[in-house]
Amino acid sequence: MKRPNSVDSKQCPFCGETIRMEAIKCRFCAEFLNDDHAGIEPTSRFGGDADKRSDADETDSQDEGILYFGSPSVLSMMRTFVKFILFIAVAVVLLVLPLEDYLQKAVGERGGMTDNHHVLIEAIRHGAGIVLIVLAVLWLFWKIAVLKSTYYEVTADRIEWARGVFNRKVDNIDMFRIVDLSLQRTFFDCIFGIGTVHVITSDKTDPNFAFYKVPDARYLYDTLKHLSTGADQKRGVVHLE
Repeated sequence: MKRPNSVDSKQCPFCGETIRMEAIKCRFCAEFLNDDHAGIEPTSRFGGDADKRSDADETDSQDEGILYFGSPSVLSMMRTFVKFILFIAVAVVLLVLPLEDYLQKAVGERGGMTDNHHVLIEAIRHGAGIVLIVLAVLWLFWKIAVLKSTYYEVTADRIEWARGVFNRKVDNIDMFRIVDLSLQRTFFDCIFGIGTVHVITSDKTDPNFAFYKVPDARYLYDTLKHLSTGADQKRGVVHLE
């Protein structure tokens, strides 16, 4: 059912629904209403899981849609996984390999090692292996938590970047402050569908910003390029080299 027209409302030229007068995008059909944002894909495409959007972003009162959001891919932790495997391998060696037997053979003939020494070394070996496994698992979980706590969100006017596991920090970068963009994708990034978008801005807080190893990196790059160009034209901003 359409809402009655009022002084503060207007009709969407695409779907005919009644929306707010100052809206730049229809919340019913997701079409932009001005030329600055024409050609941008609807807000239904995201770089992450849909359950990460907050309830506030899903309310009907918001006419400004989220064009991209997501977190760095777990695939960016390949070096972390390699280190984790090495730690586990060392722990398994400590648990399985009878080092005390080899040590006893080396010094046993001269009577330098007793049975008590043998038992003590075995206990230390097992304890060290278990502790190493526990520390490696905790370290891996912490790395994953830090990675997934990083959250990127792109709207028509700004970039929002949140991070921190216990102490959350959120920064915003206006689109008109973007000076330059670059997309970096390795061979494996292309295989797994991820990439890194580097953003150079005139913002003093975050002059060099990166969407690190995110999904749909090419889509994100094209979207930022279009939005930043439109924001510059709208505000009459000229970036000097």
